[in-house]
Amino acid sequence: MIRINKLISILQRKNLYIFTCMSQTTKMAWVYQEPTYTFPSDYSDKYLGEKVYEILSYSKQGIPHPEKLPDDTKDLLKAANVKSRKQLHEGSIGISVSFKGDNAILAPSVNMGSRKGFWHVKDLPPIELNREEFCANPEFAGKKIRECLLLCK
Repeated sequence: MIRINKLISILQRKNLYIFTCMSQTTKMAWVYQEPTYTFPSDYSDKYLGEKVYEILSYSKQGIPHPEKLPDDTKDLLKAANVKSRKQLHEGSIGISVSFKGDNAILAPSVNMGSRKGFWHVKDLPPIELNREEFCANPEFAGKKIRECLLLCK
C-alpha cells in the first residue's frame, strides 16, 4: 500500500486562503506544523500554485510523536484572524492537497462544524492528478486547487 508522504490543508474563509503544513509523526498521526500562510483569495493561480509547492516542501514524515497531541488550532485561528473554532468554521470551506506515490491528490471536504471539523466524504471524490504534471506548472496547480474548492460543501 502506498502511503501519503506530503500533506497540507487549505481553507478558504471569506476572501482569504489559509494554507497549513501538516507532518506525520512516528506513530502515523498527522499534525499541523509551521508554516501557515494567509493571503487574499484573488491572488493569481500562479501565486497559489507556487505557495502550494513551497508549503508542501515543509511537510515531513517521521517527526517525533509528542506525549500529548498539541492543540494545533491556535496558529490556525490566528492566521484566520478569529477567536474561536466556531468562527473559523462559519462560512469556511476546505481541501487537502497530498502527494501519494506518483499522484497529487486534491480532496474536497464537507464542513461539519467546529466540533467535527472538515471531513472527506464519498460523494465528493478527490481530484487525482499526475504529480509531475501538477508540480511542473504552478498556474495549472493553482487552477486545479480553485476547481477543488468549488466542489466543497
